[in-house]
Amino acid sequence: MRPVISSLRRVGDARARFRRTALVERVLEASQRLQDVSTPELRQTAKALCWQARAAAPSERLVVDGFALVREAARRVHGQAHYPTQLAAGIAMASGALAEMQTGEGKTLTALLPSFLHALAGQGVHVVTANDYLAQRDADFARSAFAVLGLRVGCITGALPYERRGDEYSCDVTYGSAREFGFDFLRDRLEQDAGNTTETRKPCRQQQRGRYFALVDEADSVLIDDARTPLIVAVAGELTPEETEFYKWCHRAASSLDAKREMTFDFAKRTIRLTECGARRVASLGPLPAWEDASLERTYRQVEQSLAAQHLYCRDRDYVVDAEGVGMVDPSSGRVAAGRKWRDGLQQAVELTAQIEPTAPTTIAARVTVQNFFRGYAFLAGMTGTALSCSGEFRKVYRLPVIAIPTRKPCVRAGSAPRLFASRDAKFAAVAAEIVARMHAGQAVLVGTPSVEASELLSGVLTNRGIAHAVLNCLRHEQEANIVADAGQPGRVTIATNMAGRGTDIVVSEQVLAAGGLHVIVTEMHASSRIDRQLVGRTARQGARGSFQYFLSLDDEVFAAFEHRAFGRAKREAQRSPDDELPPRWLHWFARAQRRSERFHRAERGELLRQERQRQKTCRDSGLDPLLESVE
Repeated sequence: MRPVISSLRRVGDARARFRRTALVERVLEASQRLQDVSTPELRQTAKALCWQARAAAPSERLVVDGFALVREAARRVHGQAHYPTQLAAGIAMASGALAEMQTGEGKTLTALLPSFLHALAGQGVHVVTANDYLAQRDADFARSAFAVLGLRVGCITGALPYERRGDEYSCDVTYGSAREFGFDFLRDRLEQDAGNTTETRKPCRQQQRGRYFALVDEADSVLIDDARTPLIVAVAGELTPEETEFYKWCHRAASSLDAKREMTFDFAKRTIRLTECGARRVASLGPLPAWEDASLERTYRQVEQSLAAQHLYCRDRDYVVDAEGVGMVDPSSGRVAAGRKWRDGLQQAVELTAQIEPTAPTTIAARVTVQNFFRGYAFLAGMTGTALSCSGEFRKVYRLPVIAIPTRKPCVRAGSAPRLFASRDAKFAAVAAEIVARMHAGQAVLVGTPSVEASELLSGVLTNRGIAHAVLNCLRHEQEANIVADAGQPGRVTIATNMAGRGTDIVVSEQVLAAGGLHVIVTEMHASSRIDRQLVGRTARQGARGSFQYFLSLDDEVFAAFEHRAFGRAKREAQRSPDDELPPRWLHWFARAQRRSERFHRAERGELLRQERQRQKTCRDSGLDPLLESVE
């Protein structure tokens, strides 16, 4: 199937908007005529449309008939017929664009429209979510609606063995997280390579049947935030006693160094370098461990990794420790990045800092960047609540124009002026007082924190004040569904990392709506303003009442990589009276630090893409597969 109504991709074209509106009216009329059709007849109509789609060029008529079928099926199964704004978003995605739909506008229901349309081609549709929880939830929602139309829905989660994934990929529509789709793509390439190199040329069954159409939910999180780290399939090696002692020796050496004289910090890049004095000190600490690879240069590098682990990586912010060991925390989602490990000795340095025995380092078997993986799909579309601010990057990297979809009802979200404090303790005290006031007013409160550490600290403050609350973070992810289900009830207080910022749907009770709706408290600016907007977007959805307010302090994590002499002097002056509330003029420092973080991450993604292009060119010139070429 060729791109559908591709002329509607022009974002600012008034004629394109007019045509989308006209198509929406036609879909509404067509779906009205289907209400008296029996379910078997509806399925037969969908089957006939499938043959039509494979025999003829795509047309607006195909879009109208396909969307009408999906709308009627959703109405019968879920009691939810698509609104005109959702149909407009579906048309935008069918044209190969990224639809910016505000939070609460029903993206899960909207995703059924372009998914069905491209599933008619019979080549498989991948609906990409941010994590396994959302993939399973959305697949369950879609399965019953698509069954009415004769389509099968599969779901890929981390718990499903690789050998059994082929059946799920053979379905018409398959839901899964970006990392699962990407890793399966790499595993298939490894299987193919293994089959081609054996003397018997054994047949290998690829689980994925290809990359035809991907619909990316929470597209800014998947395609932008996660694009700083490539997808890597690694093979664990063996850790010899000599290598173990090498990591421990470097850890002890790093612990003995003086931070002021023997190392220099680069907070933005999260690296530490030994000064000349520091290098001499490491060399004088005694004989190196008896490991054959422990040269002086390698020792310096590992000591620097140990220094970074001790000074720049924080437990319950950058990683958590559980029964399975050290787990990295994804900064954009607040969830544990299962299976992901740091490279170049940093993983072992972090494990020793967490007082855990180091694990064996891994070697790369296959890798692909997020950018190159998704650009490999024949057709790509997406949706999210926050896309316009990075529309240039979407167009440049993925050739995805961004189309803003208006809300179904006017937004009545009420925001109060930010409150600024010199210290975190003063901020948390003010947050606790605000929570009590909102509880007495009958509202429910959602408090957003940037890390596990911050959520646990605030939880302790509320506990000491006798305020009942629930905590949602990656340490308690198994309780997510229950916590979110109760978060909109009167007097409920929920502390959450940005796990609650994407994909979750907090149902607010009528009693809470009458009292002013869900109140969101943002306790820190995140590394990206898009994450802040996602959190604020938990309230006042679909035209309902709701409110939000920022509570910020000079101890916030957004300043961790912000080096500015004037700010340092001003901060020291302000913290002479740490309990004082700061005037509004201080807000520009927070905005400045956040913009710097956004610029750095954007540059980091660009540099990764440039390095990958150079690496691919080198591999092609050498006749190697760039996906399977190790970068070690």
